[in-house]
Amino acid sequence: MSALTGRMNTLLLVVVIIIGLAIIAMLATGARGGPLDPPSAPAPTDGVRDAGTPISSLPFTISAPGRYYVTRDLTSAATNQNGVTIAASDVT
Repeated sequence: MSALTGRMNTLLLVVVIIIGLAIIAMLATGARGGPLDPPSAPAPTDGVRDAGTPISSLPFTISAPGRYYVTRDLTSAATNQNGVTIAASDVT
């Protein structure tokens, strides 16, 4: 009976060690995330050189096909004036 008790104790010790290692592995690989809210509004992209023509002031008339992009928040001073007029086809 003593040999059986020794084997049972050894088996119990192995099971406890395996369970302990599994718990440590789960705790070590737990995902921890940071805040999801962005820190602030996006900054103007005046310094970014993108492919295409930058639009940085109003009024602006697009008269040729191509790619155009806005570099900052734009407002028109005149109330009866268009901001961006597109007078061409194939404009992105």
